[in-house]
Amino acid sequence: EASIDGDPGSHFAMAGPNGFVTYDFGKCVKVVQMMYISSDPCDLADAREFRLEAGASKAGPWTALTQYKAECNAKWSVSPTFLKETRYLKLNILANNGYSGGTRLPEVSFFGADERCTGS
Repeated sequence: EASIDGDPGSHFAMAGPNGFVTYDFGKCVKVVQMMYISSDPCDLADAREFRLEAGASKAGPWTALTQYKAECNAKWSVSPTFLKETRYLKLNILANNGYSGGTRLPEVSFFGADERCTGS
């Protein structure tokens, strides 16, 4: 997955100014924060507004965790802190920096508590 490969130069691209990416961690994890790394320099197609959701499966249902706006030309920005035990996260891209031809997601990282999920 290009959005979590450690290289902001390789990005996940989608048509239009919004869309979503679903992440499967393979097991239940405790997620507390997301970091978004923009391309350098920031591009009009870079994702800018996000809503992060947790789900019981890849199909949902989904529960909103946080919503935030990344700063363009900031090399990285961090979401508000939350705590959720989940295996699946859905990153809804609500807007980019104004480009109507498509959106790209350069890089995201997820951070968790150093604990196992309840029951896992």
